[in-house]
Amino acid sequence: MHEAALDVDCLPLDELALTDVTLVKIDVDGSELAVLHGAETTVKREQPALFIELELRIQPLEPVLALLSSLGYTGWVLPARHWMPLADFDLAAHQRRTAHVAEHGLLRRSLAPHRRYVNSVLFLPEGRRPGA
Repeated sequence: MHEAALDVDCLPLDELALTDVTLVKIDVDGSELAVLHGAETTVKREQPALFIELELRIQPLEPVLALLSSLGYTGWVLPARHWMPLADFDLAAHQRRTAHVAEHGLLRRSLAPHRRYVNSVLFLPEGRRPGA
């Protein structure tokens, strides 16, 4: 799929000194902690929604969950039609049980929603709920 490697300059999100940040999407295949540490000032100041892909197959979930909890965030997942608190959904057990589904392409996974694989978590500042 990838024919050649590219060197890409990286810098912490905090160095951009962004304001009015309402949403941060993080999909970095195992580097979530590094991204969050590099955005900690922005996250504390702006309190954006954080939409993060978390994969037990790539790294343990607990360090990311612990950091976000310490920043005052609550996780939410959408395993079916309704959002539910991550505290009420065993993400690690779910991912172990449905790991075979993750190997399918996005289109195939989308066409078989009864075999949903949850790896996207919406983190909101405590007191906020999805859709509110």
